[in-house]
Amino acid sequence: MQSLTRQIGLGLCIGVFMVFWLSIMIAAFSARECRGTDNPPETKLKYCERSLKYGGWMRFIPIERAEGSILHLERGIALAALGMENEAVTSFQRALNDVGATSGTRKDDLLVRIAQENGVEIQQAWNKALNTQ
Repeated sequence: MQSLTRQIGLGLCIGVFMVFWLSIMIAAFSARECRGTDNPPETKLKYCERSLKYGGWMRFIPIERAEGSILHLERGIALAALGMENEAVTSFQRALNDVGATSGTRKDDLLVRIAQENGVEIQQAWNKALNTQ
């Protein structure tokens, strides 16, 4: 009986580990594509949302929340490029809020990235997000 209990416990531990490991891998690979500047907005949005969905449980860790701010920025860029200004502003606001979860140069990284975008609709949504901070 004790051997069966041990096997069940081990199986549960492996199962829990696999769930977390898979969510981290999906989030990481999706984040890489989300941050890709060559992707069309529809593809970028799909990957950003997938990364945020599967990595959402990591938001409880302040450093992960700050690191994830770039994903919200990239999501906002894709939304603005698709003409969804209100959603883009919300995503940009989330990026600005999350980047302050820890100290460091992450806010500078956001500013450098947004400066690379030339789209008028993207800059307008970004400025609206900045004005509400």
